[in-house]
Amino acid sequence: MYHLIYTSHVTQPLSEDELIQLLKESRTSNKKLGVTGMLIYLQDKFIQVLEGEYQKVVKLYEAISNDPRHK
Repeated sequence: MYHLIYTSHVTQPLSEDELIQLLKESRTSNKKLGVTGMLIYLQDKFIQVLEGEYQKVVKLYEAISNDPRHK
């Protein structure tokens, strides 16, 4: 099992509704890929742990990296 941990900063503060939507989207996407992990949002920063098969985790991280909501 491969583990990837990253941190990022939001480009604009997220509302509670936006965070809930992001979590729902993440859960759906992760389940389809067979990736698990943990997402923490604190003071406009994300910390995320992704775990699963190497290629699947890397593919997901590439998609996450291109999300304009954070950098």
